[in-house]
Amino acid sequence: MKNRIYIVVFFLAALSWTILSPNTALATCDYGRPEGVHTHQLAHIFFIISMGILIYRLRNKKPYPSSGWKFIQYSALFFILWNMDAFAVHFLNEQSNIIQVKTIGPWQIKINDCFGNNLLKVFYYLARMDYLLFMPAFIFLYYGLRSLLKESHTDVLGTDVSGKGQV
Repeated sequence: MKNRIYIVVFFLAALSWTILSPNTALATCDYGRPEGVHTHQLAHIFFIISMGILIYRLRNKKPYPSSGWKFIQYSALFFILWNMDAFAVHFLNEQSNIIQVKTIGPWQIKINDCFGNNLLKVFYYLARMDYLLFMPAFIFLYYGLRSLLKESHTDVLGTDVSGKGQV
């Protein structure tokens, strides 16, 4: 019991320290030139193909899959869109250096491109918000898995396996 208290106090102290003394986040990673970027881009392509195959297989399944599988199809679609978005961002910034991002201040960046095209800068800025595609993918995945779990806990007659009544 005493050891558990020490562990909890240690983790609370570490958490407090990180919150109260913030440093540069360094939330981006450098993949190394050029092999790391190419390998990472290939992983995006592989993920796109995998999700496409999943959607294709579920759409051609007879009888048509349950609502859980439909949510998983939507999840796969959003994962495809997210991977295409991430692929484009990596290509523009890290692979071809068409876009250069410079940090001006703690909350300011400057986006430059080699063509002087404002539309490309806006596209890059919006594409960096990939979480707008990533989060719906995980939300749909969650609801799909939750629905499949509920379906697996019911028998053919629609009663709960645990005997608690209707679902």
